[in-house]
Amino acid sequence: MNIRTNFLLAGMIVAAASNLGVTVAYADNCTDALKMVPLLSSLQGEKLNEQENLILQMCNEGPAGRVVRGDRYERAADLKRAVAEYRTALTEITGDVATDSHIRQGDRHLLAREYGKAIEEYQQALNERPDWTEALLKLADAHLATGDDDEAIDVLKKCLKIDKNNIDARYSLGVVYKRKGLLADAETELRESLKSGLGNLDAHRHLAEIYTIRGDFQQAIQEYRILLERQGDNPLLHFKLARAYERSKRYKDAISEYKISVLLAPGNIESNRELAILYHNEEMLDEAAHHYRETLRLKQDDRSSRNALITIYVKQKKYDELLALLKEETRLFPEDPDSYYRFGLLLYFMKDFDAAQHEYRTAVTLKPNHAKALRGLGKIAMIKGDGSEARKYLLESQKADPSLLDTNQILNDLKEENSFQPKPHKIKKTFKSKKKFVKSKKKSGKSIKKARGGKKKSGKTSKKSSKKKQTKPDK
Repeated sequence: MNIRTNFLLAGMIVAAASNLGVTVAYADNCTDALKMVPLLSSLQGEKLNEQENLILQMCNEGPAGRVVRGDRYERAADLKRAVAEYRTALTEITGDVATDSHIRQGDRHLLAREYGKAIEEYQQALNERPDWTEALLKLADAHLATGDDDEAIDVLKKCLKIDKNNIDARYSLGVVYKRKGLLADAETELRESLKSGLGNLDAHRHLAEIYTIRGDFQQAIQEYRILLERQGDNPLLHFKLARAYERSKRYKDAISEYKISVLLAPGNIESNRELAILYHNEEMLDEAAHHYRETLRLKQDDRSSRNALITIYVKQKKYDELLALLKEETRLFPEDPDSYYRFGLLLYFMKDFDAAQHEYRTAVTLKPNHAKALRGLGKIAMIKGDGSEARKYLLESQKADPSLLDTNQILNDLKEENSFQPKPHKIKKTFKSKKKFVKSKKKSGKSIKKARGGKKKSGKTSKKSSKKKQTKPDK
């Protein structure tokens, strides 16, 4: 057994005692290189030389590279140098195993949301290796999890002093700055993290959100487009891009993106609702109604979508659909008096007075001072010829809400006779008839003036004649 084998066995014993296996906290290529070292004993000649050169390229200054150099020194009978390389490799392996154990323990605590214990373990690892950027990043994550943003910022800045090009530290610093509302600093760090060219999609997402918060929708749109080049099947990104288009008043583009979002995620309530609202605003009523119905299929108690759909059905005079919708509303909201009132109002419009009366009474049972339902009951009583009942309900309605002017008008029209018949509504004269009336009035005014003028003349002559009569003395 050669010197290298003795030293590596010692390293494995230490690793086994820690239940970790021979794992190091170096870059991934050094870890892979170390795994290749045991295979060297089965090689010789040119193949051995090629494999050793590959290990040296992968991890020249790590334990794997030191083992290869030690092996070469040993073959050259330079045992002093060989032992020195093996010792250094062994120290690095066992030291990294101990340090890595703190990291692993910290990770376990972090997953278990035991953030205080995680911070202790990461700090222990840093006590042994103060310049270990991986441990610093994990420590920063633990501080962020506790909400200690300022401490996380300090740790990340320390990491960047060690490695100013560490894109993970730049990205994390950008995220924490964004969380603190320091949007300009956040943008700077996130942009720095993208300079590596690796295309951190999360950095683009955060930048898009920063621009949206600022109201810079054009920049936000640009970031969302970059994201969609890589994640074109992500419905949330299409939804957010649609919102950015909508806020920048590019409604056609917004509709297109909402439609893609709905296509990719048909069960998404927000996408259907937002698309319905946009169609509604654009007076595309059939499309709006379709997506409001889809929203209600997914969430029956969405009152805003239900009210909007009622408005559309009224505008389109789709009374059968409206009847079904309002009837469903009384089932979904049995404690809401307005649902019964609205259903009753439609039944009244359709001249089903008995059914309307039933719904109005239910509304009044739930809310005794429901002014509109009381007024409705008064009107139905009038139609049925029950004047005293009509007066009772209308007075209660007036008391509940004096601002209902039509209630006051109906009360003024009421008569106290038992054989009450409601007065027909007076039809207001049109503008033309009013104009004719004004013209005729003007004509009659002129004729009156003429008549008056004529009388005045006759009046003057009578006065003159009377004066003449008075001046003539009697003989």
